[in-house]
Amino acid sequence: MMRFFKHLVLFAAFFAFAVNAGAQQTGTISGQILDADDGLPLIGVNIIIRGTTFGTATDLDGNFIIRNIRPGEYSVEISYVGYERLLLTGIIVTAGEDTEINLELNPVALQAGDEVIVVGERPIFDVEQSSSRTTFSREQIEA
Repeated sequence: MMRFFKHLVLFAAFFAFAVNAGAQQTGTISGQILDADDGLPLIGVNIIIRGTTFGTATDLDGNFIIRNIRPGEYSVEISYVGYERLLLTGIIVTAGEDTEINLELNPVALQAGDEVIVVGERPIFDVEQSSSRTTFSREQIEA
């Protein structure tokens, strides 16, 4: 019976080590994004890791965290309406570690690089029209 418990404890220790080793196979990217003019946190800034499906947005304090990223080198795109768009290259993610990115974004005036042309046609039947109308020509009335 003692031998059974010894094997059980040994199995439990091995299982705990295997689970812990599996948890350390990924890293995280976190940080805070602030306004460069007044130092206030920016809410809802988009942070996207290019070439992956990973991304997030900043919280009320300008903080963000992206978990479960496989180790490697990544490009991180940071964008926010009315502010400069940044592309950070060479961001290294290491297993079991947190890569911290703290930035201040500068506001920029919105500009349209190209002319926007919207082409549309009037629908044949306008469902928004509340009344109907029929037009008769003079010849139709005389007939």
